[in-house]
Amino acid sequence: MIIATNPIRTAILASAVAVAVAAAVAFAVPVRAAEATAGDAPSPSSPAPGFELSGETPAKGYVLVDRGVMVMRGGPMERREMFETWRAPSGERWQRSIVTPADGSYRVEGEWRSDATGLRQAVRGRGAIAADALDLAIEAQPGRSALTIRRGAREPEILDGACTPDCFVDLSPSAVAMFAMTRDARVEVGKSREFRWVGHALNADSVLVDGVARFLRLGEQQVRRPDGSLLTVRHDVFEENVSDLRTGFRAKVYFNLWTDTAGRPLKFASSRTVGLREGYEDLAELAPMPRESAFPAPTAP
Repeated sequence: MIIATNPIRTAILASAVAVAVAAAVAFAVPVRAAEATAGDAPSPSSPAPGFELSGETPAKGYVLVDRGVMVMRGGPMERREMFETWRAPSGERWQRSIVTPADGSYRVEGEWRSDATGLRQAVRGRGAIAADALDLAIEAQPGRSALTIRRGAREPEILDGACTPDCFVDLSPSAVAMFAMTRDARVEVGKSREFRWVGHALNADSVLVDGVARFLRLGEQQVRRPDGSLLTVRHDVFEENVSDLRTGFRAKVYFNLWTDTAGRPLKFASSRTVGLREGYEDLAELAPMPRESAFPAPTAP
């Protein structure tokens, strides 16, 4: 959720403008490669190579479980995010994404690898801040997280992030990162749950080390598709308090999320940005729930 259109929540980390995307909004971030049980993830001590999304398995034994494109419009960060998700026989998850804006001004890459529980993660990000190449290595596990930042010719910087009891990692301007909350097995319909986030923007000097999101599953609905088939869609919402470690900028962002029952991202909506998965444009008519309805203010005694 980094901040801003983080999307990520995304948006915020990148800037106030980014917040629009929030997080994509979303948030963000990540410690031990071996402990993460995430397979043969690149060592955080060395730069990670770039990649293309070709549908070819990134490692032996992994099976493709999802592949798509999220198209985001509205606000200052219109962009496309191509993504692939892979699973290993023992349950490890490996997700890759490439984000490019409508004006073609940047290209950023993110990789999220986790064990079968989803709580131990090894995350890599590649982008640029101005003329400086940016390489991020984030590790997160219950109780601790750390991110290693390599920017241009500068000395590597290592920051700790809050991860108690656990956390997710955001790489703004990615939007698919925030959907990690929708896959959490602890989520129950009608019950609010808090999730922590850490992260770093891939195209701005914006850092999130202690994001807190309040998440609520609203329920499911049947949607008739143009071909006559019925699709079961889950509807979730969350609001998040985010702050940029670099600038001190603070904001609260709010998102509606829609997925299928397998947790595949279909749509999201914030106050300024709407993301729709290609091939699911008919879901544009799904109505978001206002923040005040999802999280009503406490009544006075």
